[in-house]
Amino acid sequence: MMSGSNIMLNRNGNIIANGTSSKPIVFTSIKDDNNGSDSNSDGDNTVPAAGDWGYINLNGSQNSTFTHCKFLYGGRDNSNPATVDVSSEAKAIFDNCTFAYNSGGLLNSIYVGALNASNASAETSITNCKFYGNNVPVTINAEMSMDNSNSFSNDKLGNKCNGIFISGSNISTDISWLEDEVAFVVTAANLDIETNRTLTLGNNVVVKFVEHSTLTVSNEGCLINHDGNGVFFTSLKDDERKGDTNGDGNETIPEVADWTGIYINGWKSVGYATWPNIFYNDPHPPVK
Repeated sequence: MMSGSNIMLNRNGNIIANGTSSKPIVFTSIKDDNNGSDSNSDGDNTVPAAGDWGYINLNGSQNSTFTHCKFLYGGRDNSNPATVDVSSEAKAIFDNCTFAYNSGGLLNSIYVGALNASNASAETSITNCKFYGNNVPVTINAEMSMDNSNSFSNDKLGNKCNGIFISGSNISTDISWLEDEVAFVVTAANLDIETNRTLTLGNNVVVKFVEHSTLTVSNEGCLINHDGNGVFFTSLKDDERKGDTNGDGNETIPEVADWTGIYINGWKSVGYATWPNIFYNDPHPPVK
């Protein structure tokens, strides 16, 4: 049970938290009477809410493991609204974990997830986890793969900004983005897939882009399955594809030139892609 608390590891420390499906390990608010009973002895006078406690910062540690854990009602710190921060290239495993009713959010135009792996090692893995009731569920390093085993709703309860937010401007290794329940969101002004590296997209994957964002590839072969069944590239404001990813309801609607486009910088062809599954990009992008 936690109240306004932060935990920060040193680089030689690790957290090994291995629960089971019947006996999960729970990190939650002291006001949460459903887990650990009435720890603050106030009956029903208080109820838990997002931001009741701070965060767990893995701070460069390399071998933390969380299986069958629940992270509830965290993200209080105004300078870091994450509940778990895999910072300073920390490496961790998250499997069969639940992140629910946490903060996360937009901090100085930067999306910070309840699980913030934006500065994590590319070897960090997130599998079979549930995200619901959070402001922003998860942010990942651009060089992290993401499979299709995670869930982003529970009994129709999703997240306010229901997507996987990508941090970073460079992909220098072969990765795959396979999740098809919510969109992947490119937040950098330019995300560059380096020569001879590949980003593989699963069928029905949608990649959304923030304002004026660009994806740069050295050739079409760097972006595998870009023409796959149900694959789309579109604006963050496009609620028609994978729902309301920017969490503003109907306040914004997508428009032409919301984002720049997909730039192919190859030896055979140079210019912006005109694939039929690209929407709301700039029809007259700046010359590179």
